[in-house]
Amino acid sequence: MQKSCPTYFSTNHLIQLQPSFILIFLLFCEIGQRFFAPSYMLNAFYCCFTLISIYVSNAEAVQHCSSLLIGQYLCHSPLIDPATQQPYSCSPSNIAFVNCTVAPNVLCDPLDENGTFTKEIPCQFSSGKSWRVTVGLSVFFGWLGLDRFYLGYYGTGLIKFTTFGFFFIFHLIDVVLVALQIVGPADGTSYYMDYYGARMTHLYYNSSLVEPV
Repeated sequence: MQKSCPTYFSTNHLIQLQPSFILIFLLFCEIGQRFFAPSYMLNAFYCCFTLISIYVSNAEAVQHCSSLLIGQYLCHSPLIDPATQQPYSCSPSNIAFVNCTVAPNVLCDPLDENGTFTKEIPCQFSSGKSWRVTVGLSVFFGWLGLDRFYLGYYGTGLIKFTTFGFFFIFHLIDVVLVALQIVGPADGTSYYMDYYGARMTHLYYNSSLVEPV
C-alpha cells in the first residue's frame, strides 16, 4: 500500500510558494513515491528535501519591498504632527516612515502577516523657524538685519545692521532669497510651514538626471 507524501510544512509556507513550484514539488514527490514506496522513511526524506530546496529557491527570488514598482503597492498618508506640520516619524535626517500595502499576489521581503511593509519617505525636518515670519522680517526689517538674526546668521545680520542693509541693496537681495526659500535656517533644517503649503523644491543636476534636493 502506497503512503501519501508527509506534510512537514505549515500552510503558510505552502501559500508563499508560487503555483509552479508547488506543481514541481508534487511531481517529484510522486516520482519518489513510486521509486521509494517500499521505504516510507526514504519517501518522506525525498519529499521533504525537494520541498526545502524549492522553498529556499523561492525565498531567494522574492524581491525586497523597497524595489517594488509603482502600482504594486499603496502607501497610506502619513499622520501629520500639528506642532511641526511634518509626519510624526520625521527625523533630523529628513526621513519619515509610512505603512504600505502590497497589491494582491505580490510578494516582497520584509512583509508582515497583514501584507504591509514600512517604506521611507522624504520629509522636511524643522527647528521651528517660520518662513512667514522670516519673510515679514526681511521685507519690513531686513535693512536692520533682523531676518538674518532670526535665522541664526549673526555675523551677516550685524553687517546689515551697521550698514542699513548695505545701503538697502543687500536688503532687497535678501527679500528675494528668503521669498524663494534659497536662504534657510543656519542650522541646515527646513522652514516651519504648512505640510501642504507653498514649499519650494530645489533641483540639482547630476550628470544624467535631475533630482530634487
